Amino acid sequence: MKLIKLTQHVFIYPYDKQTDYPNIGIIKTDNETFLVDAGISKRHVESIKKAMNLENIKTPSKGCVTHFHYDHSYGMFYWKIPFYVCKNTQKELERISKYKYTLESLNQMIKDEVETPFTAYYIYQEYKDNLSNIKIKTDNFIYNTKDDKFTLSIGNDDKVDIVLINKNTSPHSKDSTWVYVKEDKVIFVGDSCYGDVYNKLKDYSKEDLQDFFTSLLSIDFDYVVFGHQEIGTKQDVIAYYHEHKSRFN
Repeated sequence: MKLIKLTQHVFIYPYDKQTDYPNIGIIKTDNETFLVDAGISKRHVESIKKAMNLENIKTPSKGCVTHFHYDHSYGMFYWKIPFYVCKNTQKELERISKYKYTLESLNQMIKDEVETPFTAYYIYQEYKDNLSNIKIKTDNFIYNTKDDKFTLSIGNDDKVDIVLINKNTSPHSKDSTWVYVKEDKVIFVGDSCYGDVYNKLKDYSKEDLQDFFTSLLSIDFDYVVFGHQEIGTKQDVIAYYHEHKSRFN
């Protein structure tokens, strides 16, 4: 699979419905690369690296995850780089790191509502040769936020500001983080636009929807990168909002 060049600095390794791989963000500057979400496995990570090599993009020096779910975080261990996470994501990673990954433990994780039959199926498909290859990275940089935002910069002459925005109200995962690439006007919202994975994705209230769209439309962006669907534009979001706004009020 090839990278999509979205803007001057932002590339996307695209999502895959068959494997439940999410969109992966790659932010490239003159001397540094930053990763948005880590993928699910060593195989996934190697595929991303191969696609980066084809574009002559350096291996990331650091990264972040939009939330702790398996398809966004299990690849962290295989990148061998520092990751920025919010305190809620760190808490969840530490919680799931206590499981010994076997077929029996996957069933227990379903009972504990750490995973669902849907997610456990894809985890097994990815790791069925050896579930013990699942390694949860917990030695992360836990950032402190001011007004629910944390900004870091990468690059030298070609500097890019990356803003991590806490969206811990998302019903999909209470550790959700948005990633805003200021210079390129690109925002990654991960899976925060989806419902509660433990409630058949139906637990998105009117208040949740209103908060999502109000927060998103308050940001100066041209492109929005969702976890598991095509990239959208601000015009797409505005059109969808006006078409469906009766659901939010």
